[in-house]
Amino acid sequence: MKKVYPKRVGGQGWGHLKRRIPVLIDAGESFEDLLDSAKKYAASMEATKQTNTPFVMQARTFFGPGEWWLEDYELPTDGSVELTLDQTAKKFNLVRGDGESDASLRKRIGIAETTRMYELK
Repeated sequence: MKKVYPKRVGGQGWGHLKRRIPVLIDAGESFEDLLDSAKKYAASMEATKQTNTPFVMQARTFFGPGEWWLEDYELPTDGSVELTLDQTAKKFNLVRGDGESDASLRKRIGIAETTRMYELK
């Protein structure tokens, strides 16, 4: 599972999954289906340039009681998901500073996303 699940900044909760995956299999889920959903999620994170960021869902959450592994992670074939980091920043009225690194811009986008989320409540 670790080989196919998208990398993220921060922990994944792999220790929890040592207990969770067998419970899911005992409940009737197949390991192949769980693995396939992780691969699809990884592909969606890669396509949206979110791999290796804190925006990747922790594996323990993905396979947790919220049943995120059952969601559809198929990507649209029209290319509408392909946003560059700078295009994503523009959605939040952010512009990359002169010489600003991708990591710095991702952090600012994360702050803007969090701020927007709390403004909507």
